[in-house]
Amino acid sequence: MKYLQLLLAFLLAPFTAWADGWDTQYRQIEQSIRQPKFADREFNITKYGAKPAAKAAVNQKAINRAIAACSKAGGGRVVVPAGTFNTGAITLKSHVNLVVEEGATLQFAFEPELYPVVLTRWEGLDCWNISPCIYAYQETDIAITGKGVIDGGGSRDTWWPWCGATKYGWKEGTVSQRNGSRARLLKMAEDGVDMNERRFTKEDGLRPQLINLNKCDGILIEDVTLLRSPFWVIHPLLSKNITVRGVHINNDGPNGDGCDPESCDGVLIENCFFNTGDDCIAIKSGRNNDGRLWGRPSENIIIRNCEMQNGHGGVVIGSEISGGCRNVFAENNKMDSPNLDRVIRIKTNTCRGGVIENIYARNIEVGQCGESVLKINLDYEHNEICCRGFLPTVRNVNLDNITCQKSKYGVQIIALDTCTNVYDIHVNNCRFNGVEQGNFMSGKTRNVTFSNLYINGGLALTKFPYRHYSEWMTASEMKRYPLSYMLDFSKRPKWSYVMGIELEAMLDTYNRYGNEAIKDYCKLYTDTMINARGDIRGYRLEDYNLDQIRTGHFVARMYQQFPEKKNLKALQTLMKQLEKQPRTKEGVYWHKAIYAYQVWLDGIFMGLPYYTLTANMLLKGKKAQKIYDDAVDQIKKTYERTLDAKTGLNRHAWDETRQMFWADKQTGLSQHCWGRAQGWYTMALVELLDALPESYSRRGEVAALLKKDLDAVIKWQDKKSGVWYQVMDSPERDGNYLEATCSSMFAYALLKAYRKGYVGAKYRDAGIRAYRGIINRFVKVNPDKTISLTQCCAVAGLGPGMSDAVKKAAPRVRENKRRDGSYRYYLSEPVRDNDAKGIGPFIWASLEMEALGYDTDNTTARIDRQAVVSRNNPTVTEVDTLGAFTVGNGHFAATVDVTGLQSFPKAYRNGIPLTTMSDWGWHAFKNDKKLTPQETEKAFDLGHGHQEVYAVEYKQDGRNKEATSYFRTNPHRLNLGTIGLQFIWDDGAGRPATLNDIKDIRQELALWDGMVNSRYTVKGTQVEVSTGCMADRDAIFTRIKSDLLKRGNAVLALNLPYPTGKHADDANDYKQHQDLHQSRLISSDNRSAIIEHTIDDTRYYVRLQWEGKAKLEWGAPHDFYLMPKEDVLTVCAEYTLNNPTGKPEDETFAYDRAVKNTMKHWPRFWNSGAMADFSECTDPRARELERRTVLSQYLTAINCANSMPPQETGLTYNSWYGRPHLEMTFWHALDFALWNRPETVANMLKWYNGKAYPVARKIAERQGFKGIRWMKMTDPEAGEAPSNTGSFLLWQQPHYIYLAEEMYRANPSAKTLKEYAKQVEETAEFMADFARCCQTKDAKGKAQGKIKLFGATAMQESMSKDFSYNHPFEQAYWYYGLSVAQQWRERQGLERHKEWDDIIARLAPLTEKDGIYQAGEPVADFDGSHKAEQFDPYKTPEQKGRKQISAEDFALKCRSDHPAVLGVCGLLPATPLYNKEVMGQTLSWAMQNWNWATTWGWDYGMMAMCAARLGQGETALQALLNDKGKNTYLVNGHNFQEPKRLRLYLPGNGSLLDAVAMMCAGWDGCTEPNNPGFPKNGKWNVRWEGLNRMQ
Repeated sequence: MKYLQLLLAFLLAPFTAWADGWDTQYRQIEQSIRQPKFADREFNITKYGAKPAAKAAVNQKAINRAIAACSKAGGGRVVVPAGTFNTGAITLKSHVNLVVEEGATLQFAFEPELYPVVLTRWEGLDCWNISPCIYAYQETDIAITGKGVIDGGGSRDTWWPWCGATKYGWKEGTVSQRNGSRARLLKMAEDGVDMNERRFTKEDGLRPQLINLNKCDGILIEDVTLLRSPFWVIHPLLSKNITVRGVHINNDGPNGDGCDPESCDGVLIENCFFNTGDDCIAIKSGRNNDGRLWGRPSENIIIRNCEMQNGHGGVVIGSEISGGCRNVFAENNKMDSPNLDRVIRIKTNTCRGGVIENIYARNIEVGQCGESVLKINLDYEHNEICCRGFLPTVRNVNLDNITCQKSKYGVQIIALDTCTNVYDIHVNNCRFNGVEQGNFMSGKTRNVTFSNLYINGGLALTKFPYRHYSEWMTASEMKRYPLSYMLDFSKRPKWSYVMGIELEAMLDTYNRYGNEAIKDYCKLYTDTMINARGDIRGYRLEDYNLDQIRTGHFVARMYQQFPEKKNLKALQTLMKQLEKQPRTKEGVYWHKAIYAYQVWLDGIFMGLPYYTLTANMLLKGKKAQKIYDDAVDQIKKTYERTLDAKTGLNRHAWDETRQMFWADKQTGLSQHCWGRAQGWYTMALVELLDALPESYSRRGEVAALLKKDLDAVIKWQDKKSGVWYQVMDSPERDGNYLEATCSSMFAYALLKAYRKGYVGAKYRDAGIRAYRGIINRFVKVNPDKTISLTQCCAVAGLGPGMSDAVKKAAPRVRENKRRDGSYRYYLSEPVRDNDAKGIGPFIWASLEMEALGYDTDNTTARIDRQAVVSRNNPTVTEVDTLGAFTVGNGHFAATVDVTGLQSFPKAYRNGIPLTTMSDWGWHAFKNDKKLTPQETEKAFDLGHGHQEVYAVEYKQDGRNKEATSYFRTNPHRLNLGTIGLQFIWDDGAGRPATLNDIKDIRQELALWDGMVNSRYTVKGTQVEVSTGCMADRDAIFTRIKSDLLKRGNAVLALNLPYPTGKHADDANDYKQHQDLHQSRLISSDNRSAIIEHTIDDTRYYVRLQWEGKAKLEWGAPHDFYLMPKEDVLTVCAEYTLNNPTGKPEDETFAYDRAVKNTMKHWPRFWNSGAMADFSECTDPRARELERRTVLSQYLTAINCANSMPPQETGLTYNSWYGRPHLEMTFWHALDFALWNRPETVANMLKWYNGKAYPVARKIAERQGFKGIRWMKMTDPEAGEAPSNTGSFLLWQQPHYIYLAEEMYRANPSAKTLKEYAKQVEETAEFMADFARCCQTKDAKGKAQGKIKLFGATAMQESMSKDFSYNHPFEQAYWYYGLSVAQQWRERQGLERHKEWDDIIARLAPLTEKDGIYQAGEPVADFDGSHKAEQFDPYKTPEQKGRKQISAEDFALKCRSDHPAVLGVCGLLPATPLYNKEVMGQTLSWAMQNWNWATTWGWDYGMMAMCAARLGQGETALQALLNDKGKNTYLVNGHNFQEPKRLRLYLPGNGSLLDAVAMMCAGWDGCTEPNNPGFPKNGKWNVRWEGLNRMQ
């Protein structure tokens, strides 16, 4: 009857208020748990033969005899007296209380033979395994009590190494679960194998629990101390009426959960202590199918008055929770440890499923935890291998009166994206302080409520009253201070710089969002403080106080918008002060008269921005210019005088006399770098740049100083919080604190400096990090829903001090020695909320963040990168030979068909071929004829004043033609091998299956995981295949599951091919030339084999490793077959250049480990670098653009992140013999720089410096030029392939300079200059020399006129050197390259090359005709008899030199191939060589008239970038998503070009990424910080992070 009442109460529970759970259910559960009772009989184990000195086997028998006797007698106490008793497994019986008395230790020995196999659960899966130390099965009323110790004996020398982790003592060759036993159990459970067939022994290494009580009723565990469990400590299973009371658990071993009730009903855990290596308490109900079959939830559980220290979680539900969980109550518990990760944790996934409901926690006191107070995670163990589709539900979770002093998150919820299965989550009356990142929620949720939840002292809201923090803070201040002249705690109207700063920020808020109330609020101040005559209330000029000037900056801004004569007069008064302001001998303003001879950083901000801003308003011409010069001189001199060379920061102040008590007698400097003082100076630099005219010649000096200043500021940014300390130069000292006003100043300066183009993306990212830190740490929501800025230092200064000089300047000054500038002093000043010196900069910083697209909803919420990536997983459901997927690591890649492997390579040969390629796998056919590169060379007179020797393609038969063929073909990239399934029918003939036999296909490339998951049927039998590539080894691994394996209808085949040497194919000669290469099995055992493959002088190895029963057989000369004997086969094929025999033991293959490592690598990849999220865009094209963007990131990562520039088809198949084309390096590398992965560019440039540089020097020398000339088509050793087009290209030349500049932007340091300066210089030397050779000269031989480059084929390859010159892109790229090379010289302290400057100035502008820029000029008059010919890039006729063509043909060539003229604007910073209006007309003409069939994939991104720079966002999108020509993107993301040679084209992917980055983040000189390249129609709210601006 009692249980019936309880059941009815629970059924009605969802319809009652949540608090009723405590009032009703809690009491009912408490009263319903039956306590076991025992007879008053005692059975001492010593009477049954147990002795402290006895062996474990002896004591084991004795203890078990005592237990059996006690139970048989009707029950009682089995007593373990004082002393240490070694033993093996013990089995409890009904009505037995095992009493371990004080002073007694029950020591379990590491003798696995003493632990018989029993029925249990292991990690939620039913099985037979070696016995837990203490075990019971189907018993009633059992107990373990007493003040003694039960020691499981776990250590690095006993049980713990069985977990398979080296940190716990595991070594290769020893027993452990990693040897396949855990995987076998998981597989058995997935396959539904009967539990009685799941038998594991001591050879399998599945560790036993310390206490496992299975299917028991009436359990008491009380007062004992439990130590060193082999595995979980207390594990009640399928039991009821359980009490765990007063138990002390210390267990830091692997998977060392404290108490894990699983599928139990009626559990009381109270007054216990937990210090564990895993979860303290983990409530479970079976894993996956086993849990669902039992259908036994864990329910009716009370946890109270416990103390929890170390552990992954305090009270945890899951993850083995498939049977569900309900009615859990936790109260009055204490938790405190940085090693305790979560307080309340619910973890499950779509393998587990389960309904988790009615969870209550209250009155829990937490000192600190490592991650979250409440964490609900429905994506736990994302990489688990299992049958998915079981959607978990978490509902009715209630927290009340929980306090925590330190954590990373407060509430963290990771829900599903596909459905709303987390709902009715209530957090009430809780206070979480010291929270680093606030709350975090992702996925779909419903009815998540916070009532009186305070995070870091601020009210946590699920819905904000304002969309923007700038508006919210402005409104909050206006509510706090209805009268603007009473801001900042003022008791009377005051002319104050702090009010001026805050009101100016409010004015900017008004300018952004409107609201007349803000304007009136600002105007109230000027109307109150400045009378009709222009007199300033409370102002005294003779005080010479720079603070008084700053308020004028606000008045000047008001005057600009709302001019009033009285305000102009006030501005003139303030300018008079500055004209008379006393100065140091070096011309820098004194801070105040009372601070005579002193320069304060504060004063620089107070005076110089106003001085400069109003110069144009109040003065004219030369007088204003003089002020600009004066301001720049002052700010530079201040930097020099206050600089602390050791920290790179600036000291608060400098005393010219060195007589102030706070000043160093030698340097005159104050003692420390105070955060707000540094903030004043940093903001002064930004505002000075804002005020100086764009045309002012010395702006660069201020910009350089700002960059230097911000570099130092970022260096001292707290890595963990993102904000700054009060005393900046002493972050580690006791008492120092993170301070809000300086942090707001730095955030504002960093973000604004980026928006204005003064600095690059690194500074933006630091500003975003700072702002998020401010929101998380300093901004709190008050009960009235206003917000406050906390942790503001109220004031700090120096002195005043006394000296004769000071007395003379300010006779009435009073000395204040307390303000001595010491560390102790800065910490002694009061800290308060809402100081205006922080409020103003915070509003400014908010406005800058809002300009980047952030608001109150997403400021602290980073992009859900996993959601962005995963929703773009490509899927195929039918055979598509263009839809093959590739896995790789940047240096190695393998492409697979719909079977998940390389099973049908011939069928895919003309699609996306099935290959395995690496950046080290190259081969060259034997050069039997001793051909030399010199035989491909030919001398030309191209008009440069000397003979030039080029490597060309000879067309006439003979050795020259043979040399051409050989050195174009060799070396070529190898297809290392194919590994696939062969399906054979049971029809007597052994007929192999064809691609048409593959049915019911469902294949997905899981981008976040880097895995291809394939499912299909062959003749009605299902096959499941998962495939991945190791991140740190050149290895493909797979798991195949199918009955076809066990039946012998499917085997795994490895084929090692011979290369074809063809221009474009899969480099697989299949069955031809079997005798021209050798394969040799050099070692083999029952789990691995090593195969050697030799082709001419090339040798490499394949190391096969597998799990499970299988046999390797050698078939044809180059075919190997792995014959499985079970229905699951896991295999790894590692390709190596060196013999892998004797490789380290940790490289032994384990599929689980390989999957986990891969699934760690790819999330790390996606979480680094940049990301763009198009989900908030409403334009229907956004979905496709996001798909292309995400897939392009993946494809370039696996194909292009090589140790040298990649080929155009990457590591997927060969084009142009698999050789890189260096003109494509721009498209292969720039995207990595823009998407914040500069290390990939560095790897490519390392190849340039090491391999290519010496060869490039010889090429330039051979052609009679200075410096280095980079080759076009090349190989790993930088050989130059002969070409009638490539050898004459020029546009690859400045690439090195462009990419070196990207590296400098990523790391602007002396080290970067040293790394690349030599090659930059010599690249520019060639460029200057080539231009010199193209200039015209007068009769005296003196250079004259504009320089038009000739004697080279254009980027637009249809424009051959033979009939055209003055190509637009080359002209502009020469301008860019030489200009940047000059900057590099200046950075190194070298003088500019005068001749280079002359060349730059004389480069000819773009050729224009009829208002359209042309692709070049003809070298000769047109020949009307010449017919127009379509340009074919694959045909390269023999070089015959200059020729005439018709006007018609010239016009056709001008609009064919690459629209290079648009690259002048799209790819390069603006130059004087073109006019934007004409460029816009040219873009429009090209969009309408281009010969699209001749374009290439990267042309579309280039056109989009041109349109973006011209402000034509819609045209940019039209170009980027143009469905003409070669702009098709396949299901796998590849950029399809044409069916014969180029079914994929990675430069197109790179170009798309470049364009998207540019359209999102902008370019140098772009003043719009957020999405400047997209249409301004409200439909393109692209959220992005981490992108860098384009040059």
